[in-house]
Amino acid sequence: MNRTMLIVAGMSGASSLLLLDSAVKGAALLVSAAIAATILRRDSAATRHLVWMLAIVAMLVVPVMSAMLPQWRVLPEWAGLAPGMVVAETSPPSIARPADGAVELPRNGDREDVERPSASAHPPAAESPDSRPELAPSEILPESTVWGQNRINALPVVWAIGFSVLIVRLTAARWMLWNSERRGTVVWSSRQPANATHDPIVTALEAVSSQLGTGRPVTLLIHPDKTIPVVWGILRSRLLLPEAARHWSGEQLRSVLLHELAHIKRRDSMAQLLVQVACALHWFNPLVWLAAWRLGVERERACDDLVLASGVKPSAYAGHLLDAVTGLSPSRGTQACGLAMARKSSLEGRLVAVLSESPNRRGVSAALAAVALAIAVGISVPVAMLRASDEKPGEQKQQQKPNEGVKLKSVTEQKLKWGEPANGLRMALAWPPSLGEAGMGDAEEFFLVVQNVSQAAVRLTASDAAPNPRTLMMRNNGRPLSAIRDASPMAGDWLLRPREGAFLRLFRPTEKLKDGRTVSALEEESIRMVPQYSVTAEMSIETAPAGAWTGKLATGETRGSVDVIPPKHKDAQALYKTWTTAARRDGKIPGGVIALLGQGVRTFIKNNPTWKTTPQLEKMLPRFDASHDWTGPDAVALLDELAAVQDTPIKMALDQEEALVIRTGTPLPPALANAPWGEALSNGLRMAWLLEPRAREHRLGTPLKSRILIHNAGKQPVVFRTRTWHQVQHKAIDAKGVEIKVESTNWLTRGLLVPFRLEPGEFVEVNAPGIGVGPRGNHGDRQNTGVGSWVEAKAGDDVTVTTGPVPLSDWNQTPDLLDGEPRWWLDFITARLSRHLPFPADAEARKLLLYRVAMELFGTPVSEEINAAFIADRQSTALDSLAMRLFHRPGLHAWAGPLISGPTRFRVFPADPKKPRIAGNPDR
Repeated sequence: MNRTMLIVAGMSGASSLLLLDSAVKGAALLVSAAIAATILRRDSAATRHLVWMLAIVAMLVVPVMSAMLPQWRVLPEWAGLAPGMVVAETSPPSIARPADGAVELPRNGDREDVERPSASAHPPAAESPDSRPELAPSEILPESTVWGQNRINALPVVWAIGFSVLIVRLTAARWMLWNSERRGTVVWSSRQPANATHDPIVTALEAVSSQLGTGRPVTLLIHPDKTIPVVWGILRSRLLLPEAARHWSGEQLRSVLLHELAHIKRRDSMAQLLVQVACALHWFNPLVWLAAWRLGVERERACDDLVLASGVKPSAYAGHLLDAVTGLSPSRGTQACGLAMARKSSLEGRLVAVLSESPNRRGVSAALAAVALAIAVGISVPVAMLRASDEKPGEQKQQQKPNEGVKLKSVTEQKLKWGEPANGLRMALAWPPSLGEAGMGDAEEFFLVVQNVSQAAVRLTASDAAPNPRTLMMRNNGRPLSAIRDASPMAGDWLLRPREGAFLRLFRPTEKLKDGRTVSALEEESIRMVPQYSVTAEMSIETAPAGAWTGKLATGETRGSVDVIPPKHKDAQALYKTWTTAARRDGKIPGGVIALLGQGVRTFIKNNPTWKTTPQLEKMLPRFDASHDWTGPDAVALLDELAAVQDTPIKMALDQEEALVIRTGTPLPPALANAPWGEALSNGLRMAWLLEPRAREHRLGTPLKSRILIHNAGKQPVVFRTRTWHQVQHKAIDAKGVEIKVESTNWLTRGLLVPFRLEPGEFVEVNAPGIGVGPRGNHGDRQNTGVGSWVEAKAGDDVTVTTGPVPLSDWNQTPDLLDGEPRWWLDFITARLSRHLPFPADAEARKLLLYRVAMELFGTPVSEEINAAFIADRQSTALDSLAMRLFHRPGLHAWAGPLISGPTRFRVFPADPKKPRIAGNPDR
């Protein structure tokens, strides 16, 4: 929710800047048009109309051009958008569902779109904190003037209201014209042949259309009311005349038709639409309304000029205009969508222009239009390229000596997660409060630490001339989740000697949340609250001054303040990483995971009482104190001490942690829809033992790969346990039902017993040895398929293979039911909860704990009722009580029992004599 609100606030800030940018550039274009029109005041109305029209089109096009053209930074900083600011959407994984959208940081950066990762066998076990109401405020406010920023962010809302009103007005006007058209009578359409009617009005229309050479389809309508003649329509023009037109003289009818068809010839309806769109988009700009008014004036005068140029006497035409205004009334909606012949407000000026003998009445030639267009492009392109200058008033750029690098503390260098070096430099993402480096302070902002790992000095320069775009990537179990990008230069100049480093802020510190925190702090809190989350960062410098560094750097994955110097032993590092998935909000490790490690130590001592390290392990047993939470460094120290004595218990605890992770499935692809599925259980589970390659015929000696597919075809999620490796007995018969011998071998491979949760439509795949076609002695090509069973069929046999049942439980285990559900599910829930012991006393901490466990087990949060019961339960039996509530939670079905696949049928052909035999290890 908070990230969604951040998105809205960020988009509001960007929209405000976009409105200001468009207003400034639009004003410049309209002022230029006004100056040009004034200079051309003695030219024709058609020429001035062209000038204003080009300005309106430029206003609509310049924002698009601004996004596409290079930047030219000369405007004052308030007049432009923050450089590199783009808002895009992020698409998170299906289990973790943060609010869709992107946080745009005005003048800081933008959130980029990342590809939605596919589901995997190791899903995220917790949802993003963005759906939790307790997260920080979601409104981006400036560091300086809160009220001023609120007004800036409110601009898009005000603009949207004005825009909506004008669009509604335009729609209503169009509806009124449609209503007038519905009431009118169609007397002729240009799609009809000329001799289709003998109406005098139609004859006159044909003559005028031919004289002007319009060549566009026109529908003529007669309206019963005394309405002023009006024309409208872009693709299909309609001309509406009053019933009184039947009684006009031939000269008056010709004048009216000439004027209205002049609008069609000049495509004034399209121009009017563009003007209306410009007015709706820039309604706040008074210059736009001035331009719209001048366009209307010049448009009517240009049509008047065209009428007079067609031979109509000025005095007669002036009389016709006066008759139209005094004797007829305008049709409703014509001002916004239609082009009426005359209006009282503009009549005086038009009559003066019509009766004047001096005005230039020429039209716009193709050559003049081309020159005007070229001039308009020459003005619009530079205006579109204008951007705000990063340089403040009075600021002067001076050549300065590069800053010296800093030596990192040894503990800092060990703690940071470094990326791969590039051209002598490496980079890590740092959270200052957890490091204590003087050069960074303790600000709650992510910093980039760039270190020289080469043997020579490296100059690192970032500026407008050497931009260094930076990206912060949030990851979920290592997979990209979302990104925030700041393309504005983070200026700096350093000369880094070997082992020296430089500190750069990831984002410019100009925006904060309502409570004073930075957006970086919000991201860091997400990492602490969702154990599967981590962050990485990237920075690149493609152009730089001569001798300065160029290239691309990436950091390693970090968890911010939760990071500690990792254990030295590889398995201890992996185990500590699983511990962090249960870490508290403050980063401490629950004693429950320490207890699991202590249990592994006790098991090793019991099984190896005389081993040389057993006495040392017995002395360590009191160290595994599960009664309290552990700090990260203390937990790491315990792992290092244990690894130095005996690493086997660490491996045992790692296996146990692995067995407590629920795997999830992926949607069943269409290619597997026709696999040999067996009959589905009542809960929807079904199984297919798929042999590949899938074919109707196989030659003797062909090894067939086995794929065990388990699919949930039901309507509810299902959880079950099964081994990751199965070898069972198969049967085969020929076409007559005679049993074919199947020889099998037992491998020592033993798969891990792991739990799965399948949503409706999802499937998982587990492993099994392949099946060979033909006697064992004839099968040698097994470099890609490990064969465990041989169907001793002969060439020409039609074989039906029935694979053995796959147990969704441990091998040879009878399902133990409790209240109709398998007992293992309650035991699993209890074990998963035990990792979080001792339960915290704080209500919010308990709520977070239960949220995490619910997402791990069910993929969805629990009800408020279960939440409230757990928060209130302070008894020693709280663990068992909570486990039982979750065990009986509706909406999910647990299962234990066998699954049977459908049969597989194929015909056996003779062996390929040209195929060489290749030895394979599993069955030699």
